[in-house]
Order: sequence, then structure tokens, then C-alpha cells
Amino acid sequence: MHLAGLGFDLRHGVETRRIVLHSGADRARPGVHNFYERTPPGRFRRIVRASRVDPAGFAFVDVGCGKGAVLILAAR
Repeated sequence: MHLAGLGFDLRHGVETRRIVLHSGADRARPGVHNFYERTPPGRFRRIVRASRVDPAGFAFVDVGCGKGAVLILAAR
């Protein structure tokens, strides 16, 4: 069982740990992204810090949305 992110999921009542294949995903085509997975919370925080932007002055748009972990982090 993949335990990375379990604490995040339990705290927020969500399931973001599993990789999800798109319908019609073609595993025979390496390099073609037919799946989505969550952005690790630590990576998201580092990106926001490195941007040196005050998030309070902007709207956040998550183009991919995936499983919603980034939206939860951005709401904080």
C-alpha cells in the first residue's frame, strides 16, 4: 500500500494518493501522459514561496485540477 500522503488525505477527508488513468489510456505509448497524480504538498509550498507572490492579492486557478490536493493547499 502506498502510504505517502496518507496523513494529508485523512486530515482533509479526501483520496489523492492513487494515480488515476484517463479513460482509454494507452500504456503501450511511453511518454504519452495518460494519467494524473497529485502534486506533493511540499513541492506546492516550495513553488508558491519561490514565486515571491503574495497569494492574498491573487485568484488561484488550477488548470489541471486532478484530485484536488492543490486546491486544498491553495485555499489555506
